[in-house]
Amino acid sequence: MQVMSITTIDPDRLWIGRDYATHRIFILGESYTGTYEGEMEYDDEYMAALLAGKPVLGPALFIKMAEKLDMSLQDLWHKVAFTNMSLGSIGATNAINVRACQLNAGRPRLKSLLQRHEPKGVLILGAKTNMAAAPVCRELGIEHRTVYHPSGVNNANPRTACTKEMLQAAWRGLSPH
Repeated sequence: MQVMSITTIDPDRLWIGRDYATHRIFILGESYTGTYEGEMEYDDEYMAALLAGKPVLGPALFIKMAEKLDMSLQDLWHKVAFTNMSLGSIGATNAINVRACQLNAGRPRLKSLLQRHEPKGVLILGAKTNMAAAPVCRELGIEHRTVYHPSGVNNANPRTACTKEMLQAAWRGLSPH
């Protein structure tokens, strides 16, 4: 059995948009790959840089979600809180798949974050993330919706693609206004 190394990343740093208190939708991603320097490894710094128009690695997920929801990048991401279920990079490239044990290891952190930030709903990105996160949402009595991962490799397959309609329906189910 392989032993996972302990990350030195601060687990309490996540992105919280300026309008989160009004909308209280929490978006939960799966993981990220690549190497980010210093503060850019944190969701709050990364999203602030992205929304300020600074060049960042791998912004496709955030852009695709805003486009599919017919919102500007700033409008969507300032309404929500965001973090990944797996803390820290899972590897150098997206050829590496997150493992269930990495996602399951994020359950205590997720529970703590949801209790602290009290979302009305959680939008879970990806079936694997759902398997780890949905039990936490159910335990806390928090509404949640799951969509196929919007930037997933399976989006070429119509049966496993996160369509605009799928994402919009999930969003409406969590944010009726």
